[in-house]
Amino acid sequence: MTPKQLSSDITDALHAAGDQPLPVVDPSNQKVYFLIDEQTHRRAMAALQQQNAIASIDRGIEGEGMTLEESQRRNLQALQRQQ
Repeated sequence: MTPKQLSSDITDALHAAGDQPLPVVDPSNQKVYFLIDEQTHRRAMAALQQQNAIASIDRGIEGEGMTLEESQRRNLQALQRQQ
């Protein structure tokens, strides 16, 4: 996806927020989104993947075994739901 340009007021608010996520509201549905930098997003997605992998291993140990392919499919679906 091509990055979108921010308006000057959003840019100013983002700079003022420093390292904190900036909440923004979609006026069409009142849904709140958080703006974060790319590096933070990548770290969060990597942490989520690791958490999902550990959870998959735990389920396997508890007798809910699955194939590697099934585990990868579930992890991908979980990541897509988080985006």
